[in-house]
Amino acid sequence: MARVAFVETYPYAAAWGGDAVYLDRIRGFLTARGHSVDSYVTDVTRGRSNPFIRLRGQAGPNHRWIVRNSIVRGDQRFLALEPRLLRKAVKLGPGSSADRKHAVHKDEARWVIARLSANPPDLVILAFDACQFTAPLLALGIPVIALKGFFSDRRIRLGAPDTSQPSPDKSLLDDLRQASCAGFNNVQDLRYYEQMTGARNGALIGMGFPSRPRAPARSEPVVLFVGARTKPNIESLRWFLDHAWPAVRLAAPEARLRIVGTVAGAVAEMASEHVETVGFAEDLETEYRGARAVIAPLTVGSSGVKTKVAEALSFGCPVVTTSLGVDPGDPMQFGEAVEVADEPAAYAAAVVRLLTDDALRTRREEQTLIAFRQHFSEEAAYAALIALLGSIPPAGHRTRSSGRTRMKTSAAVARG
Repeated sequence: MARVAFVETYPYAAAWGGDAVYLDRIRGFLTARGHSVDSYVTDVTRGRSNPFIRLRGQAGPNHRWIVRNSIVRGDQRFLALEPRLLRKAVKLGPGSSADRKHAVHKDEARWVIARLSANPPDLVILAFDACQFTAPLLALGIPVIALKGFFSDRRIRLGAPDTSQPSPDKSLLDDLRQASCAGFNNVQDLRYYEQMTGARNGALIGMGFPSRPRAPARSEPVVLFVGARTKPNIESLRWFLDHAWPAVRLAAPEARLRIVGTVAGAVAEMASEHVETVGFAEDLETEYRGARAVIAPLTVGSSGVKTKVAEALSFGCPVVTTSLGVDPGDPMQFGEAVEVADEPAAYAAAVVRLLTDDALRTRREEQTLIAFRQHFSEEAAYAALIALLGSIPPAGHRTRSSGRTRMKTSAAVARG
């Protein structure tokens, strides 16, 4: 089994947003297959004013966190010993957010290189901004996946044209070209990378889920929304409640909306007989099994497929989303399994059809199985990663150049 190192420049798991879930799914996939994973965090000051950090995750016992400038204070809990963070804690106060966009310091690079050169893993996965560590790690003979994900933090709003273009620095493109594999989680940015560089080491590394048995028939007209308490989730849920839900209730009076996850606390005042604010749920499987329709009414976000869509399809649930919930590089990728509607009336009508038309819902459920296998099964989402792991030379047989040349061929094969 392989020893894999993740490197992050920011403790994504402390926020537990979409980026953290994406990375945790990869870690969980690796540890479930018997690989060991060490996750290195090079800086704890970005976006934080609290020196106490809890790094949540579900990767399993074969995973551990190694956090620069901190000491362990319990299970997945750390106390940061970074003077800059302590100053921010005093200045901003508890619960305040802080800028996380300051440049990566050379001390972070030195720390990572020293750690990994002293105990070289079989593979390094550089998450997002950590892609700039590609060259020195390749020089150590360690295969590197530069997992850029998105090219930018650009935000897209529902109804507004996405006229922005990625503008990555030349140095970033050089780092990605050198990597054993340049990984993206959406078709749009992968195509952009290939067009800009002509490189053939790019690959899609999506979000995979283990295979699940097909869901039984849903007997009650339940609509399900699952999400954490983030600004995009709150705004999207309120858009649905204000503009689409009344029309759903008018056409399907028995319909019930179940709001699962910490986002429920943000709309608690809207709870009623037909709007259930469940909050955190230990057993998500029961929630998905009991829903006739899952909604992802996204109104703001970055381009690319969202966790909500992927998770719902893994349970065999048909989804109604907006255009922000599908990859703009492949908007028809899910066929009938996912219906897209951007106008409230059309969105409500799509939900009502799933609640009331049994034949349609059955057909859409069958389509979810196809969409899941093609996009979100672990075999599909992690095909490039599986190929890379399979091509790692046995321990003691790597050379200082093998980290790059041997792995690029496998990345190209994985892309098909």
